[in-house]
Amino acid sequence: MNVACDGPSGRGPWMGRVIRSQHISNLKYEGYINQKCTAPIIDLFNNEAISCSISECPTMPMIDDILMKAFARLDAGTNPVLHSDQGWQCRHRWYQYQLREFGIIQSMSCKGNCLDNACAECFFGTLKSESFYTSKFKDIDELKIAVEDYIRYYNTRRISLRFNGLSPVEYHLTSYPGRN
Repeated sequence: MNVACDGPSGRGPWMGRVIRSQHISNLKYEGYINQKCTAPIIDLFNNEAISCSISECPTMPMIDDILMKAFARLDAGTNPVLHSDQGWQCRHRWYQYQLREFGIIQSMSCKGNCLDNACAECFFGTLKSESFYTSKFKDIDELKIAVEDYIRYYNTRRISLRFNGLSPVEYHLTSYPGRN
């Protein structure tokens, strides 16, 4: 699904209006590949990871955590589209209820359409190649800290040629001065 961004018009920090949620596994832990699930929400305007959570397995509390972190950044009266895969979490009544409560429009990819995942998969590929393939973590807490540190770096310091050498946060601030 492609939606054009038409500027701020009172839209708060998620300028892209289409945000992407996706789940992954296979982060290196104790030197082995164990299943760990991380779920970020990515703003498609500037590719900023606006919310993320990591756990041993996908659970509704984990999903609720990323939604609450994202909702805390959303200005009143904004109605972004949240695009996701068709995972059980995204079809869960509680998830759909939470989106409706905050005025977020839900969108899900077609079954088996990997191209809908391109932005999230690109983020995960970058996360893995720049931070995890050369690292070993002794426990999930160390892994969580590494993910949080990387996301902070990715959002505020990692430049992108697509954004004229600016980080996602810098691009957001220069595109819409006066916005946080």
